[in-house]
Amino acid sequence: MEKIKLADKRTAIVLGAFLICVIAGVVFEKVFVVSGVDAANIRWSYNTLTRTLRFETTEKSERKMQNYDACGDDEYSSGAPWWKYKNKCRHVAFGDGIVRVGELTCSGFEKLESVSFSDDVQEIAFEAFSMCKNLDSVHCSNGIKKICVDAFEESGLKSVKLNEGLKAIERGAFYSTEIKEVIFPNSVEELGEGAFMRCDYLEKVRISKGIKTIGEKVFFESYALKKVKIESKNIIEVSDAAFEEMNPEVVVEVPKEKYDEYKEMLYTHGLPETAKVVAY
Repeated sequence: MEKIKLADKRTAIVLGAFLICVIAGVVFEKVFVVSGVDAANIRWSYNTLTRTLRFETTEKSERKMQNYDACGDDEYSSGAPWWKYKNKCRHVAFGDGIVRVGELTCSGFEKLESVSFSDDVQEIAFEAFSMCKNLDSVHCSNGIKKICVDAFEESGLKSVKLNEGLKAIERGAFYSTEIKEVIFPNSVEELGEGAFMRCDYLEKVRISKGIKTIGEKVFFESYALKKVKIESKNIIEVSDAAFEEMNPEVVVEVPKEKYDEYKEMLYTHGLPETAKVVAY
């Protein structure tokens, strides 16, 4: 009988502890987690304790986040409900299922330190993380195919790891960031206008084998740029001022079989006369 009573007490203790945990979890969520569903049926939640903002799909969503703008003057492009936390949020996570990060999703999040993307994310839209001054690094997940116009402009980025599978980096995507080195994966085909314009700390760039199109002023006024290595042998479209206003002492390495062709292309598209073009 005593053994049975002891077992009953232990069971009661375990059940009591379990109930306390359940209640504590409910209380924690109500006290520390604020959540909602936006017009695109994307669920968002903000943990005020960890300062983490999360996004997840719902059954009704089309897996694409809503676009927002700074004016908030119509039903579709109104201010995001989580913007009230932009001066506090430190971490952002995009959960499974989301394929597109919407326009201005986290623009101007001054305290943002990290962003994580699931492999489902395919596109980072216009100014999604612009002006995030405390965001110093980004690791692009495997599914991302396009980084859109001004996506990270004037953010605090010092490093970015671009994923294999990425196809296009659009106009001003990394404008005026603090990135020091860029290695484009072989999947990238297009560098948009001013994609790395006014990147004052950019020193090294490797233009990968897949790149076919180079936009106007892609490295404009990035005067710290010391070395550009071009691996692509299939560049078919170059804008008139693609290499204008670069470091006058920059060294550009090109494939030896493309030396004459690329040397002419570089100088006629804005490369400073004092820059060097060498074959490898």
